[in-house]
Amino acid sequence: MVRKQFQQTRKLMIGIMQKIVYDEFLPAFLSPTAMEKNELASSKRYKYDSQLDPTTANVFGIAYRYV
Repeated sequence: MVRKQFQQTRKLMIGIMQKIVYDEFLPAFLSPTAMEKNELASSKRYKYDSQLDPTTANVFGIAYRYV
């Protein structure tokens, strides 16, 4: 029971963090042209890509610390 609640909460928190990144962080970090070119605007529908590497690049991590 507790494990199921944890997983549901985890899913919710991941969704909230993704929404914040796509709506607040990326537009401040990238130009509007780059957002459109890479189809990163939050109004776009996202499709799951199982071949996509989900790891964070070290450069992104370093840049995030300075923002």
